[in-house]
Amino acid sequence: MKNSISFLLFLLLLASCQKKENKHLLQTDGVYVTDIPMHGDENLKHYLKFNIDSTVYATSSSYKLEIVKNLLESPTSPIERGNFTIIDDSIKFKTNTESGVVVYKGKIEQNSISLKVKSHINGREFQEKYDFQPY
Repeated sequence: MKNSISFLLFLLLLASCQKKENKHLLQTDGVYVTDIPMHGDENLKHYLKFNIDSTVYATSSSYKLEIVKNLLESPTSPIERGNFTIIDDSIKFKTNTESGVVVYKGKIEQNSISLKVKSHINGREFQEKYDFQPY
């Protein structure tokens, strides 16, 4: 009986020490996109492209996805670039441009990411949901 209780406690301890499996995986075969509220007729979107090497590219554009895809995949495009880290379902990263830094922190959800964004370029802070769009 004593051995059974010890074994049960050992199993509970082992289960509690294992890393939580991430149910919502970050997708890399497309982009995450959100609308940016603007005045006027322009329909501006913000795009995030995550890569398997932990790099992230970002850009804002009114262009269609096909053109944005080419911009994000070109090594010479003047876009925001950075590296991301994931712990469980949390993600954080910052992107750099010639103008400055933008910091992102949030949660990975199924087919979307909810992010708090802070721009050190213009001082703006906001929270947005980015939906995944496959290529």
